[in-house]
Amino acid sequence: MLFGIIFSYFKINFIYVFIILIILTNITSLYFLEDKSVKKEKESINFLIAWKFWLALILMQISFGGFYNFFTIYNLNHHIPKEINGWLWAIGVIAEIGIFLIQHKFIKKFHPLFWIKLSILLTSIRWFMLYIFAGKVIFIALSQLIHAFSFAIFHTSALLYLSKIYKNKTLAQQFYAGIGYGLAAFLGSIISGWLYGEHLFLYESVIAILGFLIML
Repeated sequence: MLFGIIFSYFKINFIYVFIILIILTNITSLYFLEDKSVKKEKESINFLIAWKFWLALILMQISFGGFYNFFTIYNLNHHIPKEINGWLWAIGVIAEIGIFLIQHKFIKKFHPLFWIKLSILLTSIRWFMLYIFAGKVIFIALSQLIHAFSFAIFHTSALLYLSKIYKNKTLAQQFYAGIGYGLAAFLGSIISGWLYGEHLFLYESVIAILGFLIML
């Protein structure tokens, strides 16, 4: 968040600094990866018992391709200064952190599938707002608040759901990360490159709503 805000006021290319920070973060995280307190299960994962979820997860993360790769470029093309873009990114991060801090108070009041469906639906609305309100900072800022659901609530609910239906929770979470934030994110980057243009976020909205309809 701070990286996005601070460096948006400089005209220097900080991409190399960003790459170095990512590498250092990953190296540091290697020391904290293994949790020996977690009991390792040998049971395999049957994707068919939750195929709707897995397919919706893929579509959900594909729809993020345009956001992660072209959000700033899209806004710049609609005359939103890069300094404002830094703050727009920050709003999403603040919303995400904020909901993580308080979600324990309400998230278990409904079944995880309820929150998953709601998060996907709101994400589709979020991308549609970027399309119809292109260049309008206030509405884009409001759409960034939905990141609380698009990422935080969706992520937590997905993990809760997987823990309910799979005995091998560790393997389920590994597949969740690999499929959602690996494979689907990769596909989302490629597809968003093909779709980039004035209608990019309209397409992303349609992709997300398909995931919602599958979950129904």
